[in-house]
Formats: sequence, C-alpha cells, structure tokens
Amino acid sequence: MKHSIKREQSHARMSFAECENQRSLAEGESNVRATLKHMKLSFHLILTLVAMLTMAQTAWAVELTKTFSFSTATVTNDYLSIKATDPDDNKQKAILTVNGTMMDVYLNSNPAFEIQNVTSAVSGQGNEVQLFISPYVDGKVTKVEFTKAGRSNQQGASTFSMSIDGMKYNGTDDALTGVGASGESTSFTFISTDAAGIAGNLTMRLGVDAKFFIDKSAGCEMIITYIPNVEPTHSHDFTFNAVGNTLTATCGHSDGLDCSLADANYQATLTLSPPVDTYYRPYTTYSAMHNLSGFNTATGLNATATDITYVNNTTGDNLGSAAPTTAGNYTASVTVTIGGTNYTLTTDFKVNTENSINNNIRQISLNKTNAANDEEITITFTPRAHELVNTLTVTGATTNKSIGNGITKVDEYTYTFTMPFEEVTIGATFKSSNPSLYKHTITTDITGSGAVDYNAEEYLGVGDVITITFMPYLQGNLEAGSVVLEGLTVTGTTTNMSVGNGITDNGDNTYTFTMPGENVTVTAKAYLSADAILSGTINEPIYIKQGNGIQIGCNNKWTYVNDGALPLVIPDGNTLRLAGGTDVRLNLADKNAIACEGDAIVELIPNEVANEIWIGDQYDRNSGKATIKVGPAARHLPSA
Repeated sequence: MKHSIKREQSHARMSFAECENQRSLAEGESNVRATLKHMKLSFHLILTLVAMLTMAQTAWAVELTKTFSFSTATVTNDYLSIKATDPDDNKQKAILTVNGTMMDVYLNSNPAFEIQNVTSAVSGQGNEVQLFISPYVDGKVTKVEFTKAGRSNQQGASTFSMSIDGMKYNGTDDALTGVGASGESTSFTFISTDAAGIAGNLTMRLGVDAKFFIDKSAGCEMIITYIPNVEPTHSHDFTFNAVGNTLTATCGHSDGLDCSLADANYQATLTLSPPVDTYYRPYTTYSAMHNLSGFNTATGLNATATDITYVNNTTGDNLGSAAPTTAGNYTASVTVTIGGTNYTLTTDFKVNTENSINNNIRQISLNKTNAANDEEITITFTPRAHELVNTLTVTGATTNKSIGNGITKVDEYTYTFTMPFEEVTIGATFKSSNPSLYKHTITTDITGSGAVDYNAEEYLGVGDVITITFMPYLQGNLEAGSVVLEGLTVTGTTTNMSVGNGITDNGDNTYTFTMPGENVTVTAKAYLSADAILSGTINEPIYIKQGNGIQIGCNNKWTYVNDGALPLVIPDGNTLRLAGGTDVRLNLADKNAIACEGDAIVELIPNEVANEIWIGDQYDRNSGKATIKVGPAARHLPSA
C-alpha cells in the first residue's frame, strides 16, 4: 500500500514535471508565435514603406518616346550593325547589332533592310540568332515598335518567330509568329512584362529561317517608349500677344509635364506701368517702368527691351528717353524683343499740378481752393433770403465754363466742374426765389425787315440774363447776312443800354443783357446791307440805311459813284420803301437814279430828313408806268 502510494506520489511528481514541461513548451510556442507575428508585421511594414518609397520616387514618372528613322540609316562595313541618327544629338549610332558570337545573320540594305537568320531547319542546322537593340535612353524601356515593317522566311521554310526578351508581342504573346503576306508593311509592337521597364540594351531573337524587313523607303521607324530615370523638365511652348501696355506669354503645356505657370493660368505678363506718384513736385522725374527681369525669370526667356521713351501729349514734344519733369499728359513706350520679334507697349499717364481756384462770392463755397487738373470740384451755393443762382461761371486764361457748358448742375445748391490745367475764378449772379418778385416785362420795337425774340419768362427778375435773338426777314431771295440789326438799345425809366454798354454781341445774331429792376423796351432797326440783292416778290417793307443803297433784280453788282449813292432798279410789281434821308441820286454823268420796270412802286417814308428821288429819262429802263407816293396813301407830289 505504501509502495503504491509512493508510486502514486512518484507518478504525481512525474505528472507535475510533465505539466511544467508542457507549460514551458506552450509559453515558448506562444513567444515564437508572437515573434513570428511581429516579424510578419515588420516585413509587411517594410514592404509598405518600400512600396510607398517607390511610389514617391515614381509619382512624377511619365513615359517618353524616342524615334529612330531608317530612311537615312546605313549598314556597317562588317554587316553586323544598322546605324541610324539619334534625335537627341543628331549622331549616327548602331541601334541594331548582331550578337558577335552568332554569325548566322545576314544584313542587307538594298532596297530594304533585311535581317535574316541564315540557318535552316530544312538542313537540320537551325539555330535561333540574337541581335541587340540599343535605345540610347536614360531610363527603362517599356515598349518597342517597328513601323512599316514586314516578315518572311527562307524558301522551303514554313515558320517565323521574332521576340524580345522581357517583352510580349502586343503585350500578350511571347513572340511574333506566322509568315506575313507578300509586301507586308505594318507595325510590330513589343511591350515590357515589367511595368517599370527594362534597363540597358534589349535582346531580340529571330527564329530559324526568319527574315525581318525594314522598309526604309516607306519611312520605317523604331519607336522606343521609356520611363526616364530623372524627372523630365517641362519645356514652355509660348505664344505672345501684346495689347496696350501688356505683353502676355501663354504656355501651351503640350508636353503634359507640370508647368511652373499652371497656377497663373499658364501665363506670364510683361507690363509697362506708369509712375505710381504723378503729383507734380519741382525737380522730380516721373518715370514709367516694366517688369522685364521678373518676366524672364518666370518664363525662362531672354527677352530684351529698349529704353522707355516719352511724348508730351500736351505740347506735342518728343522727349526721347528723358522722363518727364513737368506737369502734362504723357505717353510712354517700350519695344520688347523675343526671338527676333518686336512687341511695342505703351501707357498713358498725367503729371498733375495744383492751381488756385479764386472765389470772392459770399454765397459760394468750394470743396477745394487748390486742385490738380482733372480733379472734380464741388461748388456749394448757400443762399441769402429768397435767392437762387442765376448764372455761374468758371473762367481762366483759356477756360470759359458755364452751367451746361462744363459746369454740371446737381441741384439748386450744388454744382460740379473738372479742374483745368490753370488758375480759374468763380463768377456768379443771383435771382430771387420768390415768383411774386418776377414782375418786370420786356417789350420790343423793331423797325424794318426782321424781328427779335428773347429767352425769358413772362415776368422777369433783377439779374436774369436775357438772350435776344434777331430773326431777319429774308424775302426777295435775300441771302443770309443781307439784313442787319442796327441801333439795338434796351431802355427803361432809368435804363439806357446799347451794344458794348450793357448789351453783349455774341455773334450769330444773338445778344445778351442783364435784366434791371424795371420794365424795359428793346428797340432796333433792321436794314438791308449795302451789297444786298433783291429779286422775286417783296411782301414786307424794305429799309435802306442812310448812305447805303441796294440793287434789286440786277445781274451786275453796282458800285458807289462819286457822291456815295447807288442806283436802284425796281422789278415790275415790287415796292421799295425808303427811309428818311436816303439819297439815291447818281452823279451828273447819269441821273437815272431809280429805274422802274413795269408797275413798280417807290414809296417814301416821311422823316425829319428829306427824301429825294430823281426819275431818269432813259426810256429803255423806264419804259413802264412809274408811280411815286409820298407819305400816307392818296398824297401826291406837288407839281413842279
């Protein structure tokens, strides 16, 4: 029983040891699993980092192409290589070279390049041959394409095989197989099985009996597509446009690479800018400027520019390259040259100077008393009792502005004008704002061949500016200017104005005066001018100024005779009225002073100065019935 118990104890101890051992094994296995798991995670992390690094290194990657033309290619003297022009440096280089250890290749170049494996399966000596393709690129090749190429085999053979190591034909087949049609001219394309491309030379293999034709006369090319080892540099392809003061260079970014001007809409501008500060100060130079240096930095160009030149538009002076130092309007110009093409830029600017604005009128105030040209000046009217602005002027040596003519009326109390290049003075007259005070009137008394009108209301106030317009009666086919207004006066109880003394002659038959504080009468006489010629019907009285004469209906221009008189010829059916004191006599050499044709009438108007008419005795010009009237109707000349 005791042994058994020992045995049981011994067994218990062994079982405990075994448990301890198994626990240790379990802990070890757990540690191993943890280690392996950690190693697995680390490995995955490494792979991820490598992938991320690779992506980072190739994120810029783009595929470029390089084309070798066989149209000018040649075969080397040893017939082991075909040489073509490298477009990168324009040098002839071997692009297809026979593996030197394999001499079973035949190269021919007339009329097409023929690469032939001369070994034959028919003779039982068939071997695959190799050629090396040299792409001459700094990068890894992803695709090789032969354009306008053909394939064949030796007579008696029935197979064709062509392949490039590491590439598949059209990206799917291990090799190009099958015999092409006679005269075949097509493209053979091989694509790398590794998206990252193949570095160095490529190995091309031709199967037994295979012939590969490259038709140089048809323009066959070998096009290499590759990923460059170094990020390619974008080349700008600019177009240029010059408008006003700005030249714009626009990049077409046709190469698909990142353009430094992308954020600026692929554009860079060269601008001719006016001076920033154009306020005139003595001994100051006002120079335009351009950003040629920054333009060249942004574009990579080597544009050049002439000196900036200036023209004073105020005086017309050409200043050359000397920048302005005085006030005025200027144009600056510069010519920019890019690649042999000239672009002219211009900009206009003003150098402003301040001049005084003189104002001695109590009711008028200004926002500025000194201002530069082209500044807007505000005139504010502060009325006294019952007062409005009647006239407002801004005058200077060459300035003459008025309301509606350079002065803008904003409202009854606000006016504006643009400051000129000179000192000016404000002038103003005022009128009552109470309509009941507009109580004065104008009457007209115009004698002769015309009438007058005036721009006034029914009732006028003191200070109103009245414009009189003379309207002549141009009857009898009179030309403009044949009737003149003389003796114009404006009179009242205390008023006595005349032209030059209160009345201003503005030309074009207009006159102005300022309304006094009473009723006035406008008086004048409308005479025919000394050289007036009448013809046709005369319906209104015709007045001749004393000392003047006219001719009526004559073809020739009459001239004054020795005593200053003019003969008058009156056509049939016309009436001539002569004012007092009119002398129509000729000298003693010809007393035919008035010639009456047909039923012509001469009427004398009584006046304090006597009228005198001489009737001639030339029958050929006085052949009709002559009637002479003096004064009122039914009065006749007393008999001699």
